Amino acid sequence: MNQLITALEDMRSPRHIVAALELLQFQTPSADRLALLSDAERLRFIEWCDDRQLTLLLAQVSSVPLPDWITEQTVRKTARYQSRFNRLKQELFDIVEAFNAANLEFVMLKGLSHAPAFTPDAQLRAQGDIDLWLIDSSVYKEIGRASCRERV
Repeated sequence: MNQLITALEDMRSPRHIVAALELLQFQTPSADRLALLSDAERLRFIEWCDDRQLTLLLAQVSSVPLPDWITEQTVRKTARYQSRFNRLKQELFDIVEAFNAANLEFVMLKGLSHAPAFTPDAQLRAQGDIDLWLIDSSVYKEIGRASCRERV
């Protein structure tokens, strides 16, 4: 057992957190502790992983077989997130098209732009919104054009 897991046990950390961290270890991962969790602890395990955006990653990063109850949760949540991801991606494409048509200079921040650096599959990194930074001069130039068109 590694020192982190031993330290967590010594501190009487919640069993679902110890189980999650033991599962996600690189050197000696184990899913054994997951079998010992009560139904309430299983729920807390999933909630803890959800809060840290780990649930969608569990099947991808775990090098040991997952219990059925985790596999079922990850499959269900992945399917639900797929719909949200597709909607966000389409909204981003629509915004980019509109900004390009208006000759607005912008930079995409976070989200999909970081997917290749953070994960090989953009869907495994939860997206909550679309963050764009508009270059000031670009915005003011377009506002000026819109103001001129309104006067004509």
